[in-house]
Order: sequence, then structure tokens, then C-alpha cells
Amino acid sequence: MSAEMITAIGIDIDGTITIDPPFFSALARKLRNNGTIVHVVTARDAESRQETEDELFELDIEYDELYFLPPMEIAIAVCPHEELEWFLRHFWFKVDYAQRNYLSHFIDDNERVLQLFSLYAPEIKAIPVTERHSLVCEEPPL
Repeated sequence: MSAEMITAIGIDIDGTITIDPPFFSALARKLRNNGTIVHVVTARDAESRQETEDELFELDIEYDELYFLPPMEIAIAVCPHEELEWFLRHFWFKVDYAQRNYLSHFIDDNERVLQLFSLYAPEIKAIPVTERHSLVCEEPPL
């Protein structure tokens, strides 16, 4: 693991877990074995919960929480950041969820989501999926 303490991590599904399931399976297992709480966060429709749970099981992704963003129309209406474009108000709920659940890290493939973390939650380390391997380092020599 990296030198930083990962207490709770959020991981996006589509474009993140789905681009490298073996990596995320091993990462989630290792993190959970070290006491980290793993949250899978998705913009998928909550009505797809069973299919999503089945897919994560098939991909061998261990997690503690599975969170679905609210529907787009609700997110647009409820997001307190009216300055954001309509679709970013939906993605802002990833930031909101991460803050409410005290996540220390979040991995996502969407640059706009990562920018939202920088703006609204700089205390959470937002990691582009392309830099996912930075979360793992070699074991120290004995």
C-alpha cells in the first residue's frame, strides 16, 4: 500500500473497476484485509442493484458498501451548487457521498468527477483510474 493511510475508499464501477477487474479485485481484498472500508459508488440506476451486485460478485470485487447516485432529475434539483452544469450536479453526489462517509480516497475514470473532488473536497485524495497502480507498492524487504 502507499505510505498514506487509506481508511475508506470509494471506487467507481464503469470505466474504473470494469477496465481492470483483476487489479480491483486484488486491491479491494488487500484493502479490506488491512481494515479499509471499500465503497463502490456508481451512477447506474438503482433499479439495476441486483444486476450490479451479481456483476461485482462475478468480477470477484469485495466491498462493504454499494451506493447508487440519486436519479438525474433529483440530483439536479437537490444539488446545492447551482453554478455547476446540470450533468455535473449529478456527479457531485459522488463527492457528497464521499464526504458524508469520511472516505480518504476515491478512484474514478471521469476527469470531471476528479475536478469536482479538487474543488469541493480537496481533503479526499482523488485518483484517476490511469494512476490506480500508485495505490500499490512492493512489500518492504525483510
